[in-house]
Amino acid sequence: MKILTIATSAGEKGKTLTKMRLSLGLIDGYNASNIEGFVERLSQTLPALSIYAQQLGTKFEAGSGIAELMARSALALQESANLKHTYWQVCNTEIPATYDITFSCENETIGEYVARAAFRIVRSALYRQRYSVWPDINMLILLTQQVRKAPIISMPVNAKLAV
Repeated sequence: MKILTIATSAGEKGKTLTKMRLSLGLIDGYNASNIEGFVERLSQTLPALSIYAQQLGTKFEAGSGIAELMARSALALQESANLKHTYWQVCNTEIPATYDITFSCENETIGEYVARAAFRIVRSALYRQRYSVWPDINMLILLTQQVRKAPIISMPVNAKLAV
């Protein structure tokens, strides 16, 4: 399992969209609910996911359930840091075992951080590793405070930029 790309773009209403292309590799052949203890470990790591993860069952085909849990992890992580999000989507790509995960976030920095943190959370649950989300939640809170305190630089409409 690996992240192939992370890209951000401006979305509606001042939000940023983060798109992560995720290759599941050999894990794509497994349904998330059939990996022994995975759902339980994921729920313990990120309690905001517990209800969704427990209901997962066999709702998704092999692979897409893990990609869906990655997207849900990104949202739950943002919720845990009191960040608002309004959009998420998981799509198959033309490449086997590869998914595009898109979600909204406050800005590019936060979006990239959330994507990588969600990856770490799901990977740790898959590989039976202990993981604490508190450093990620604290970092998101810090990043949000820095972004909100950053000065807004305005430029006259007629101004020319030096190239």
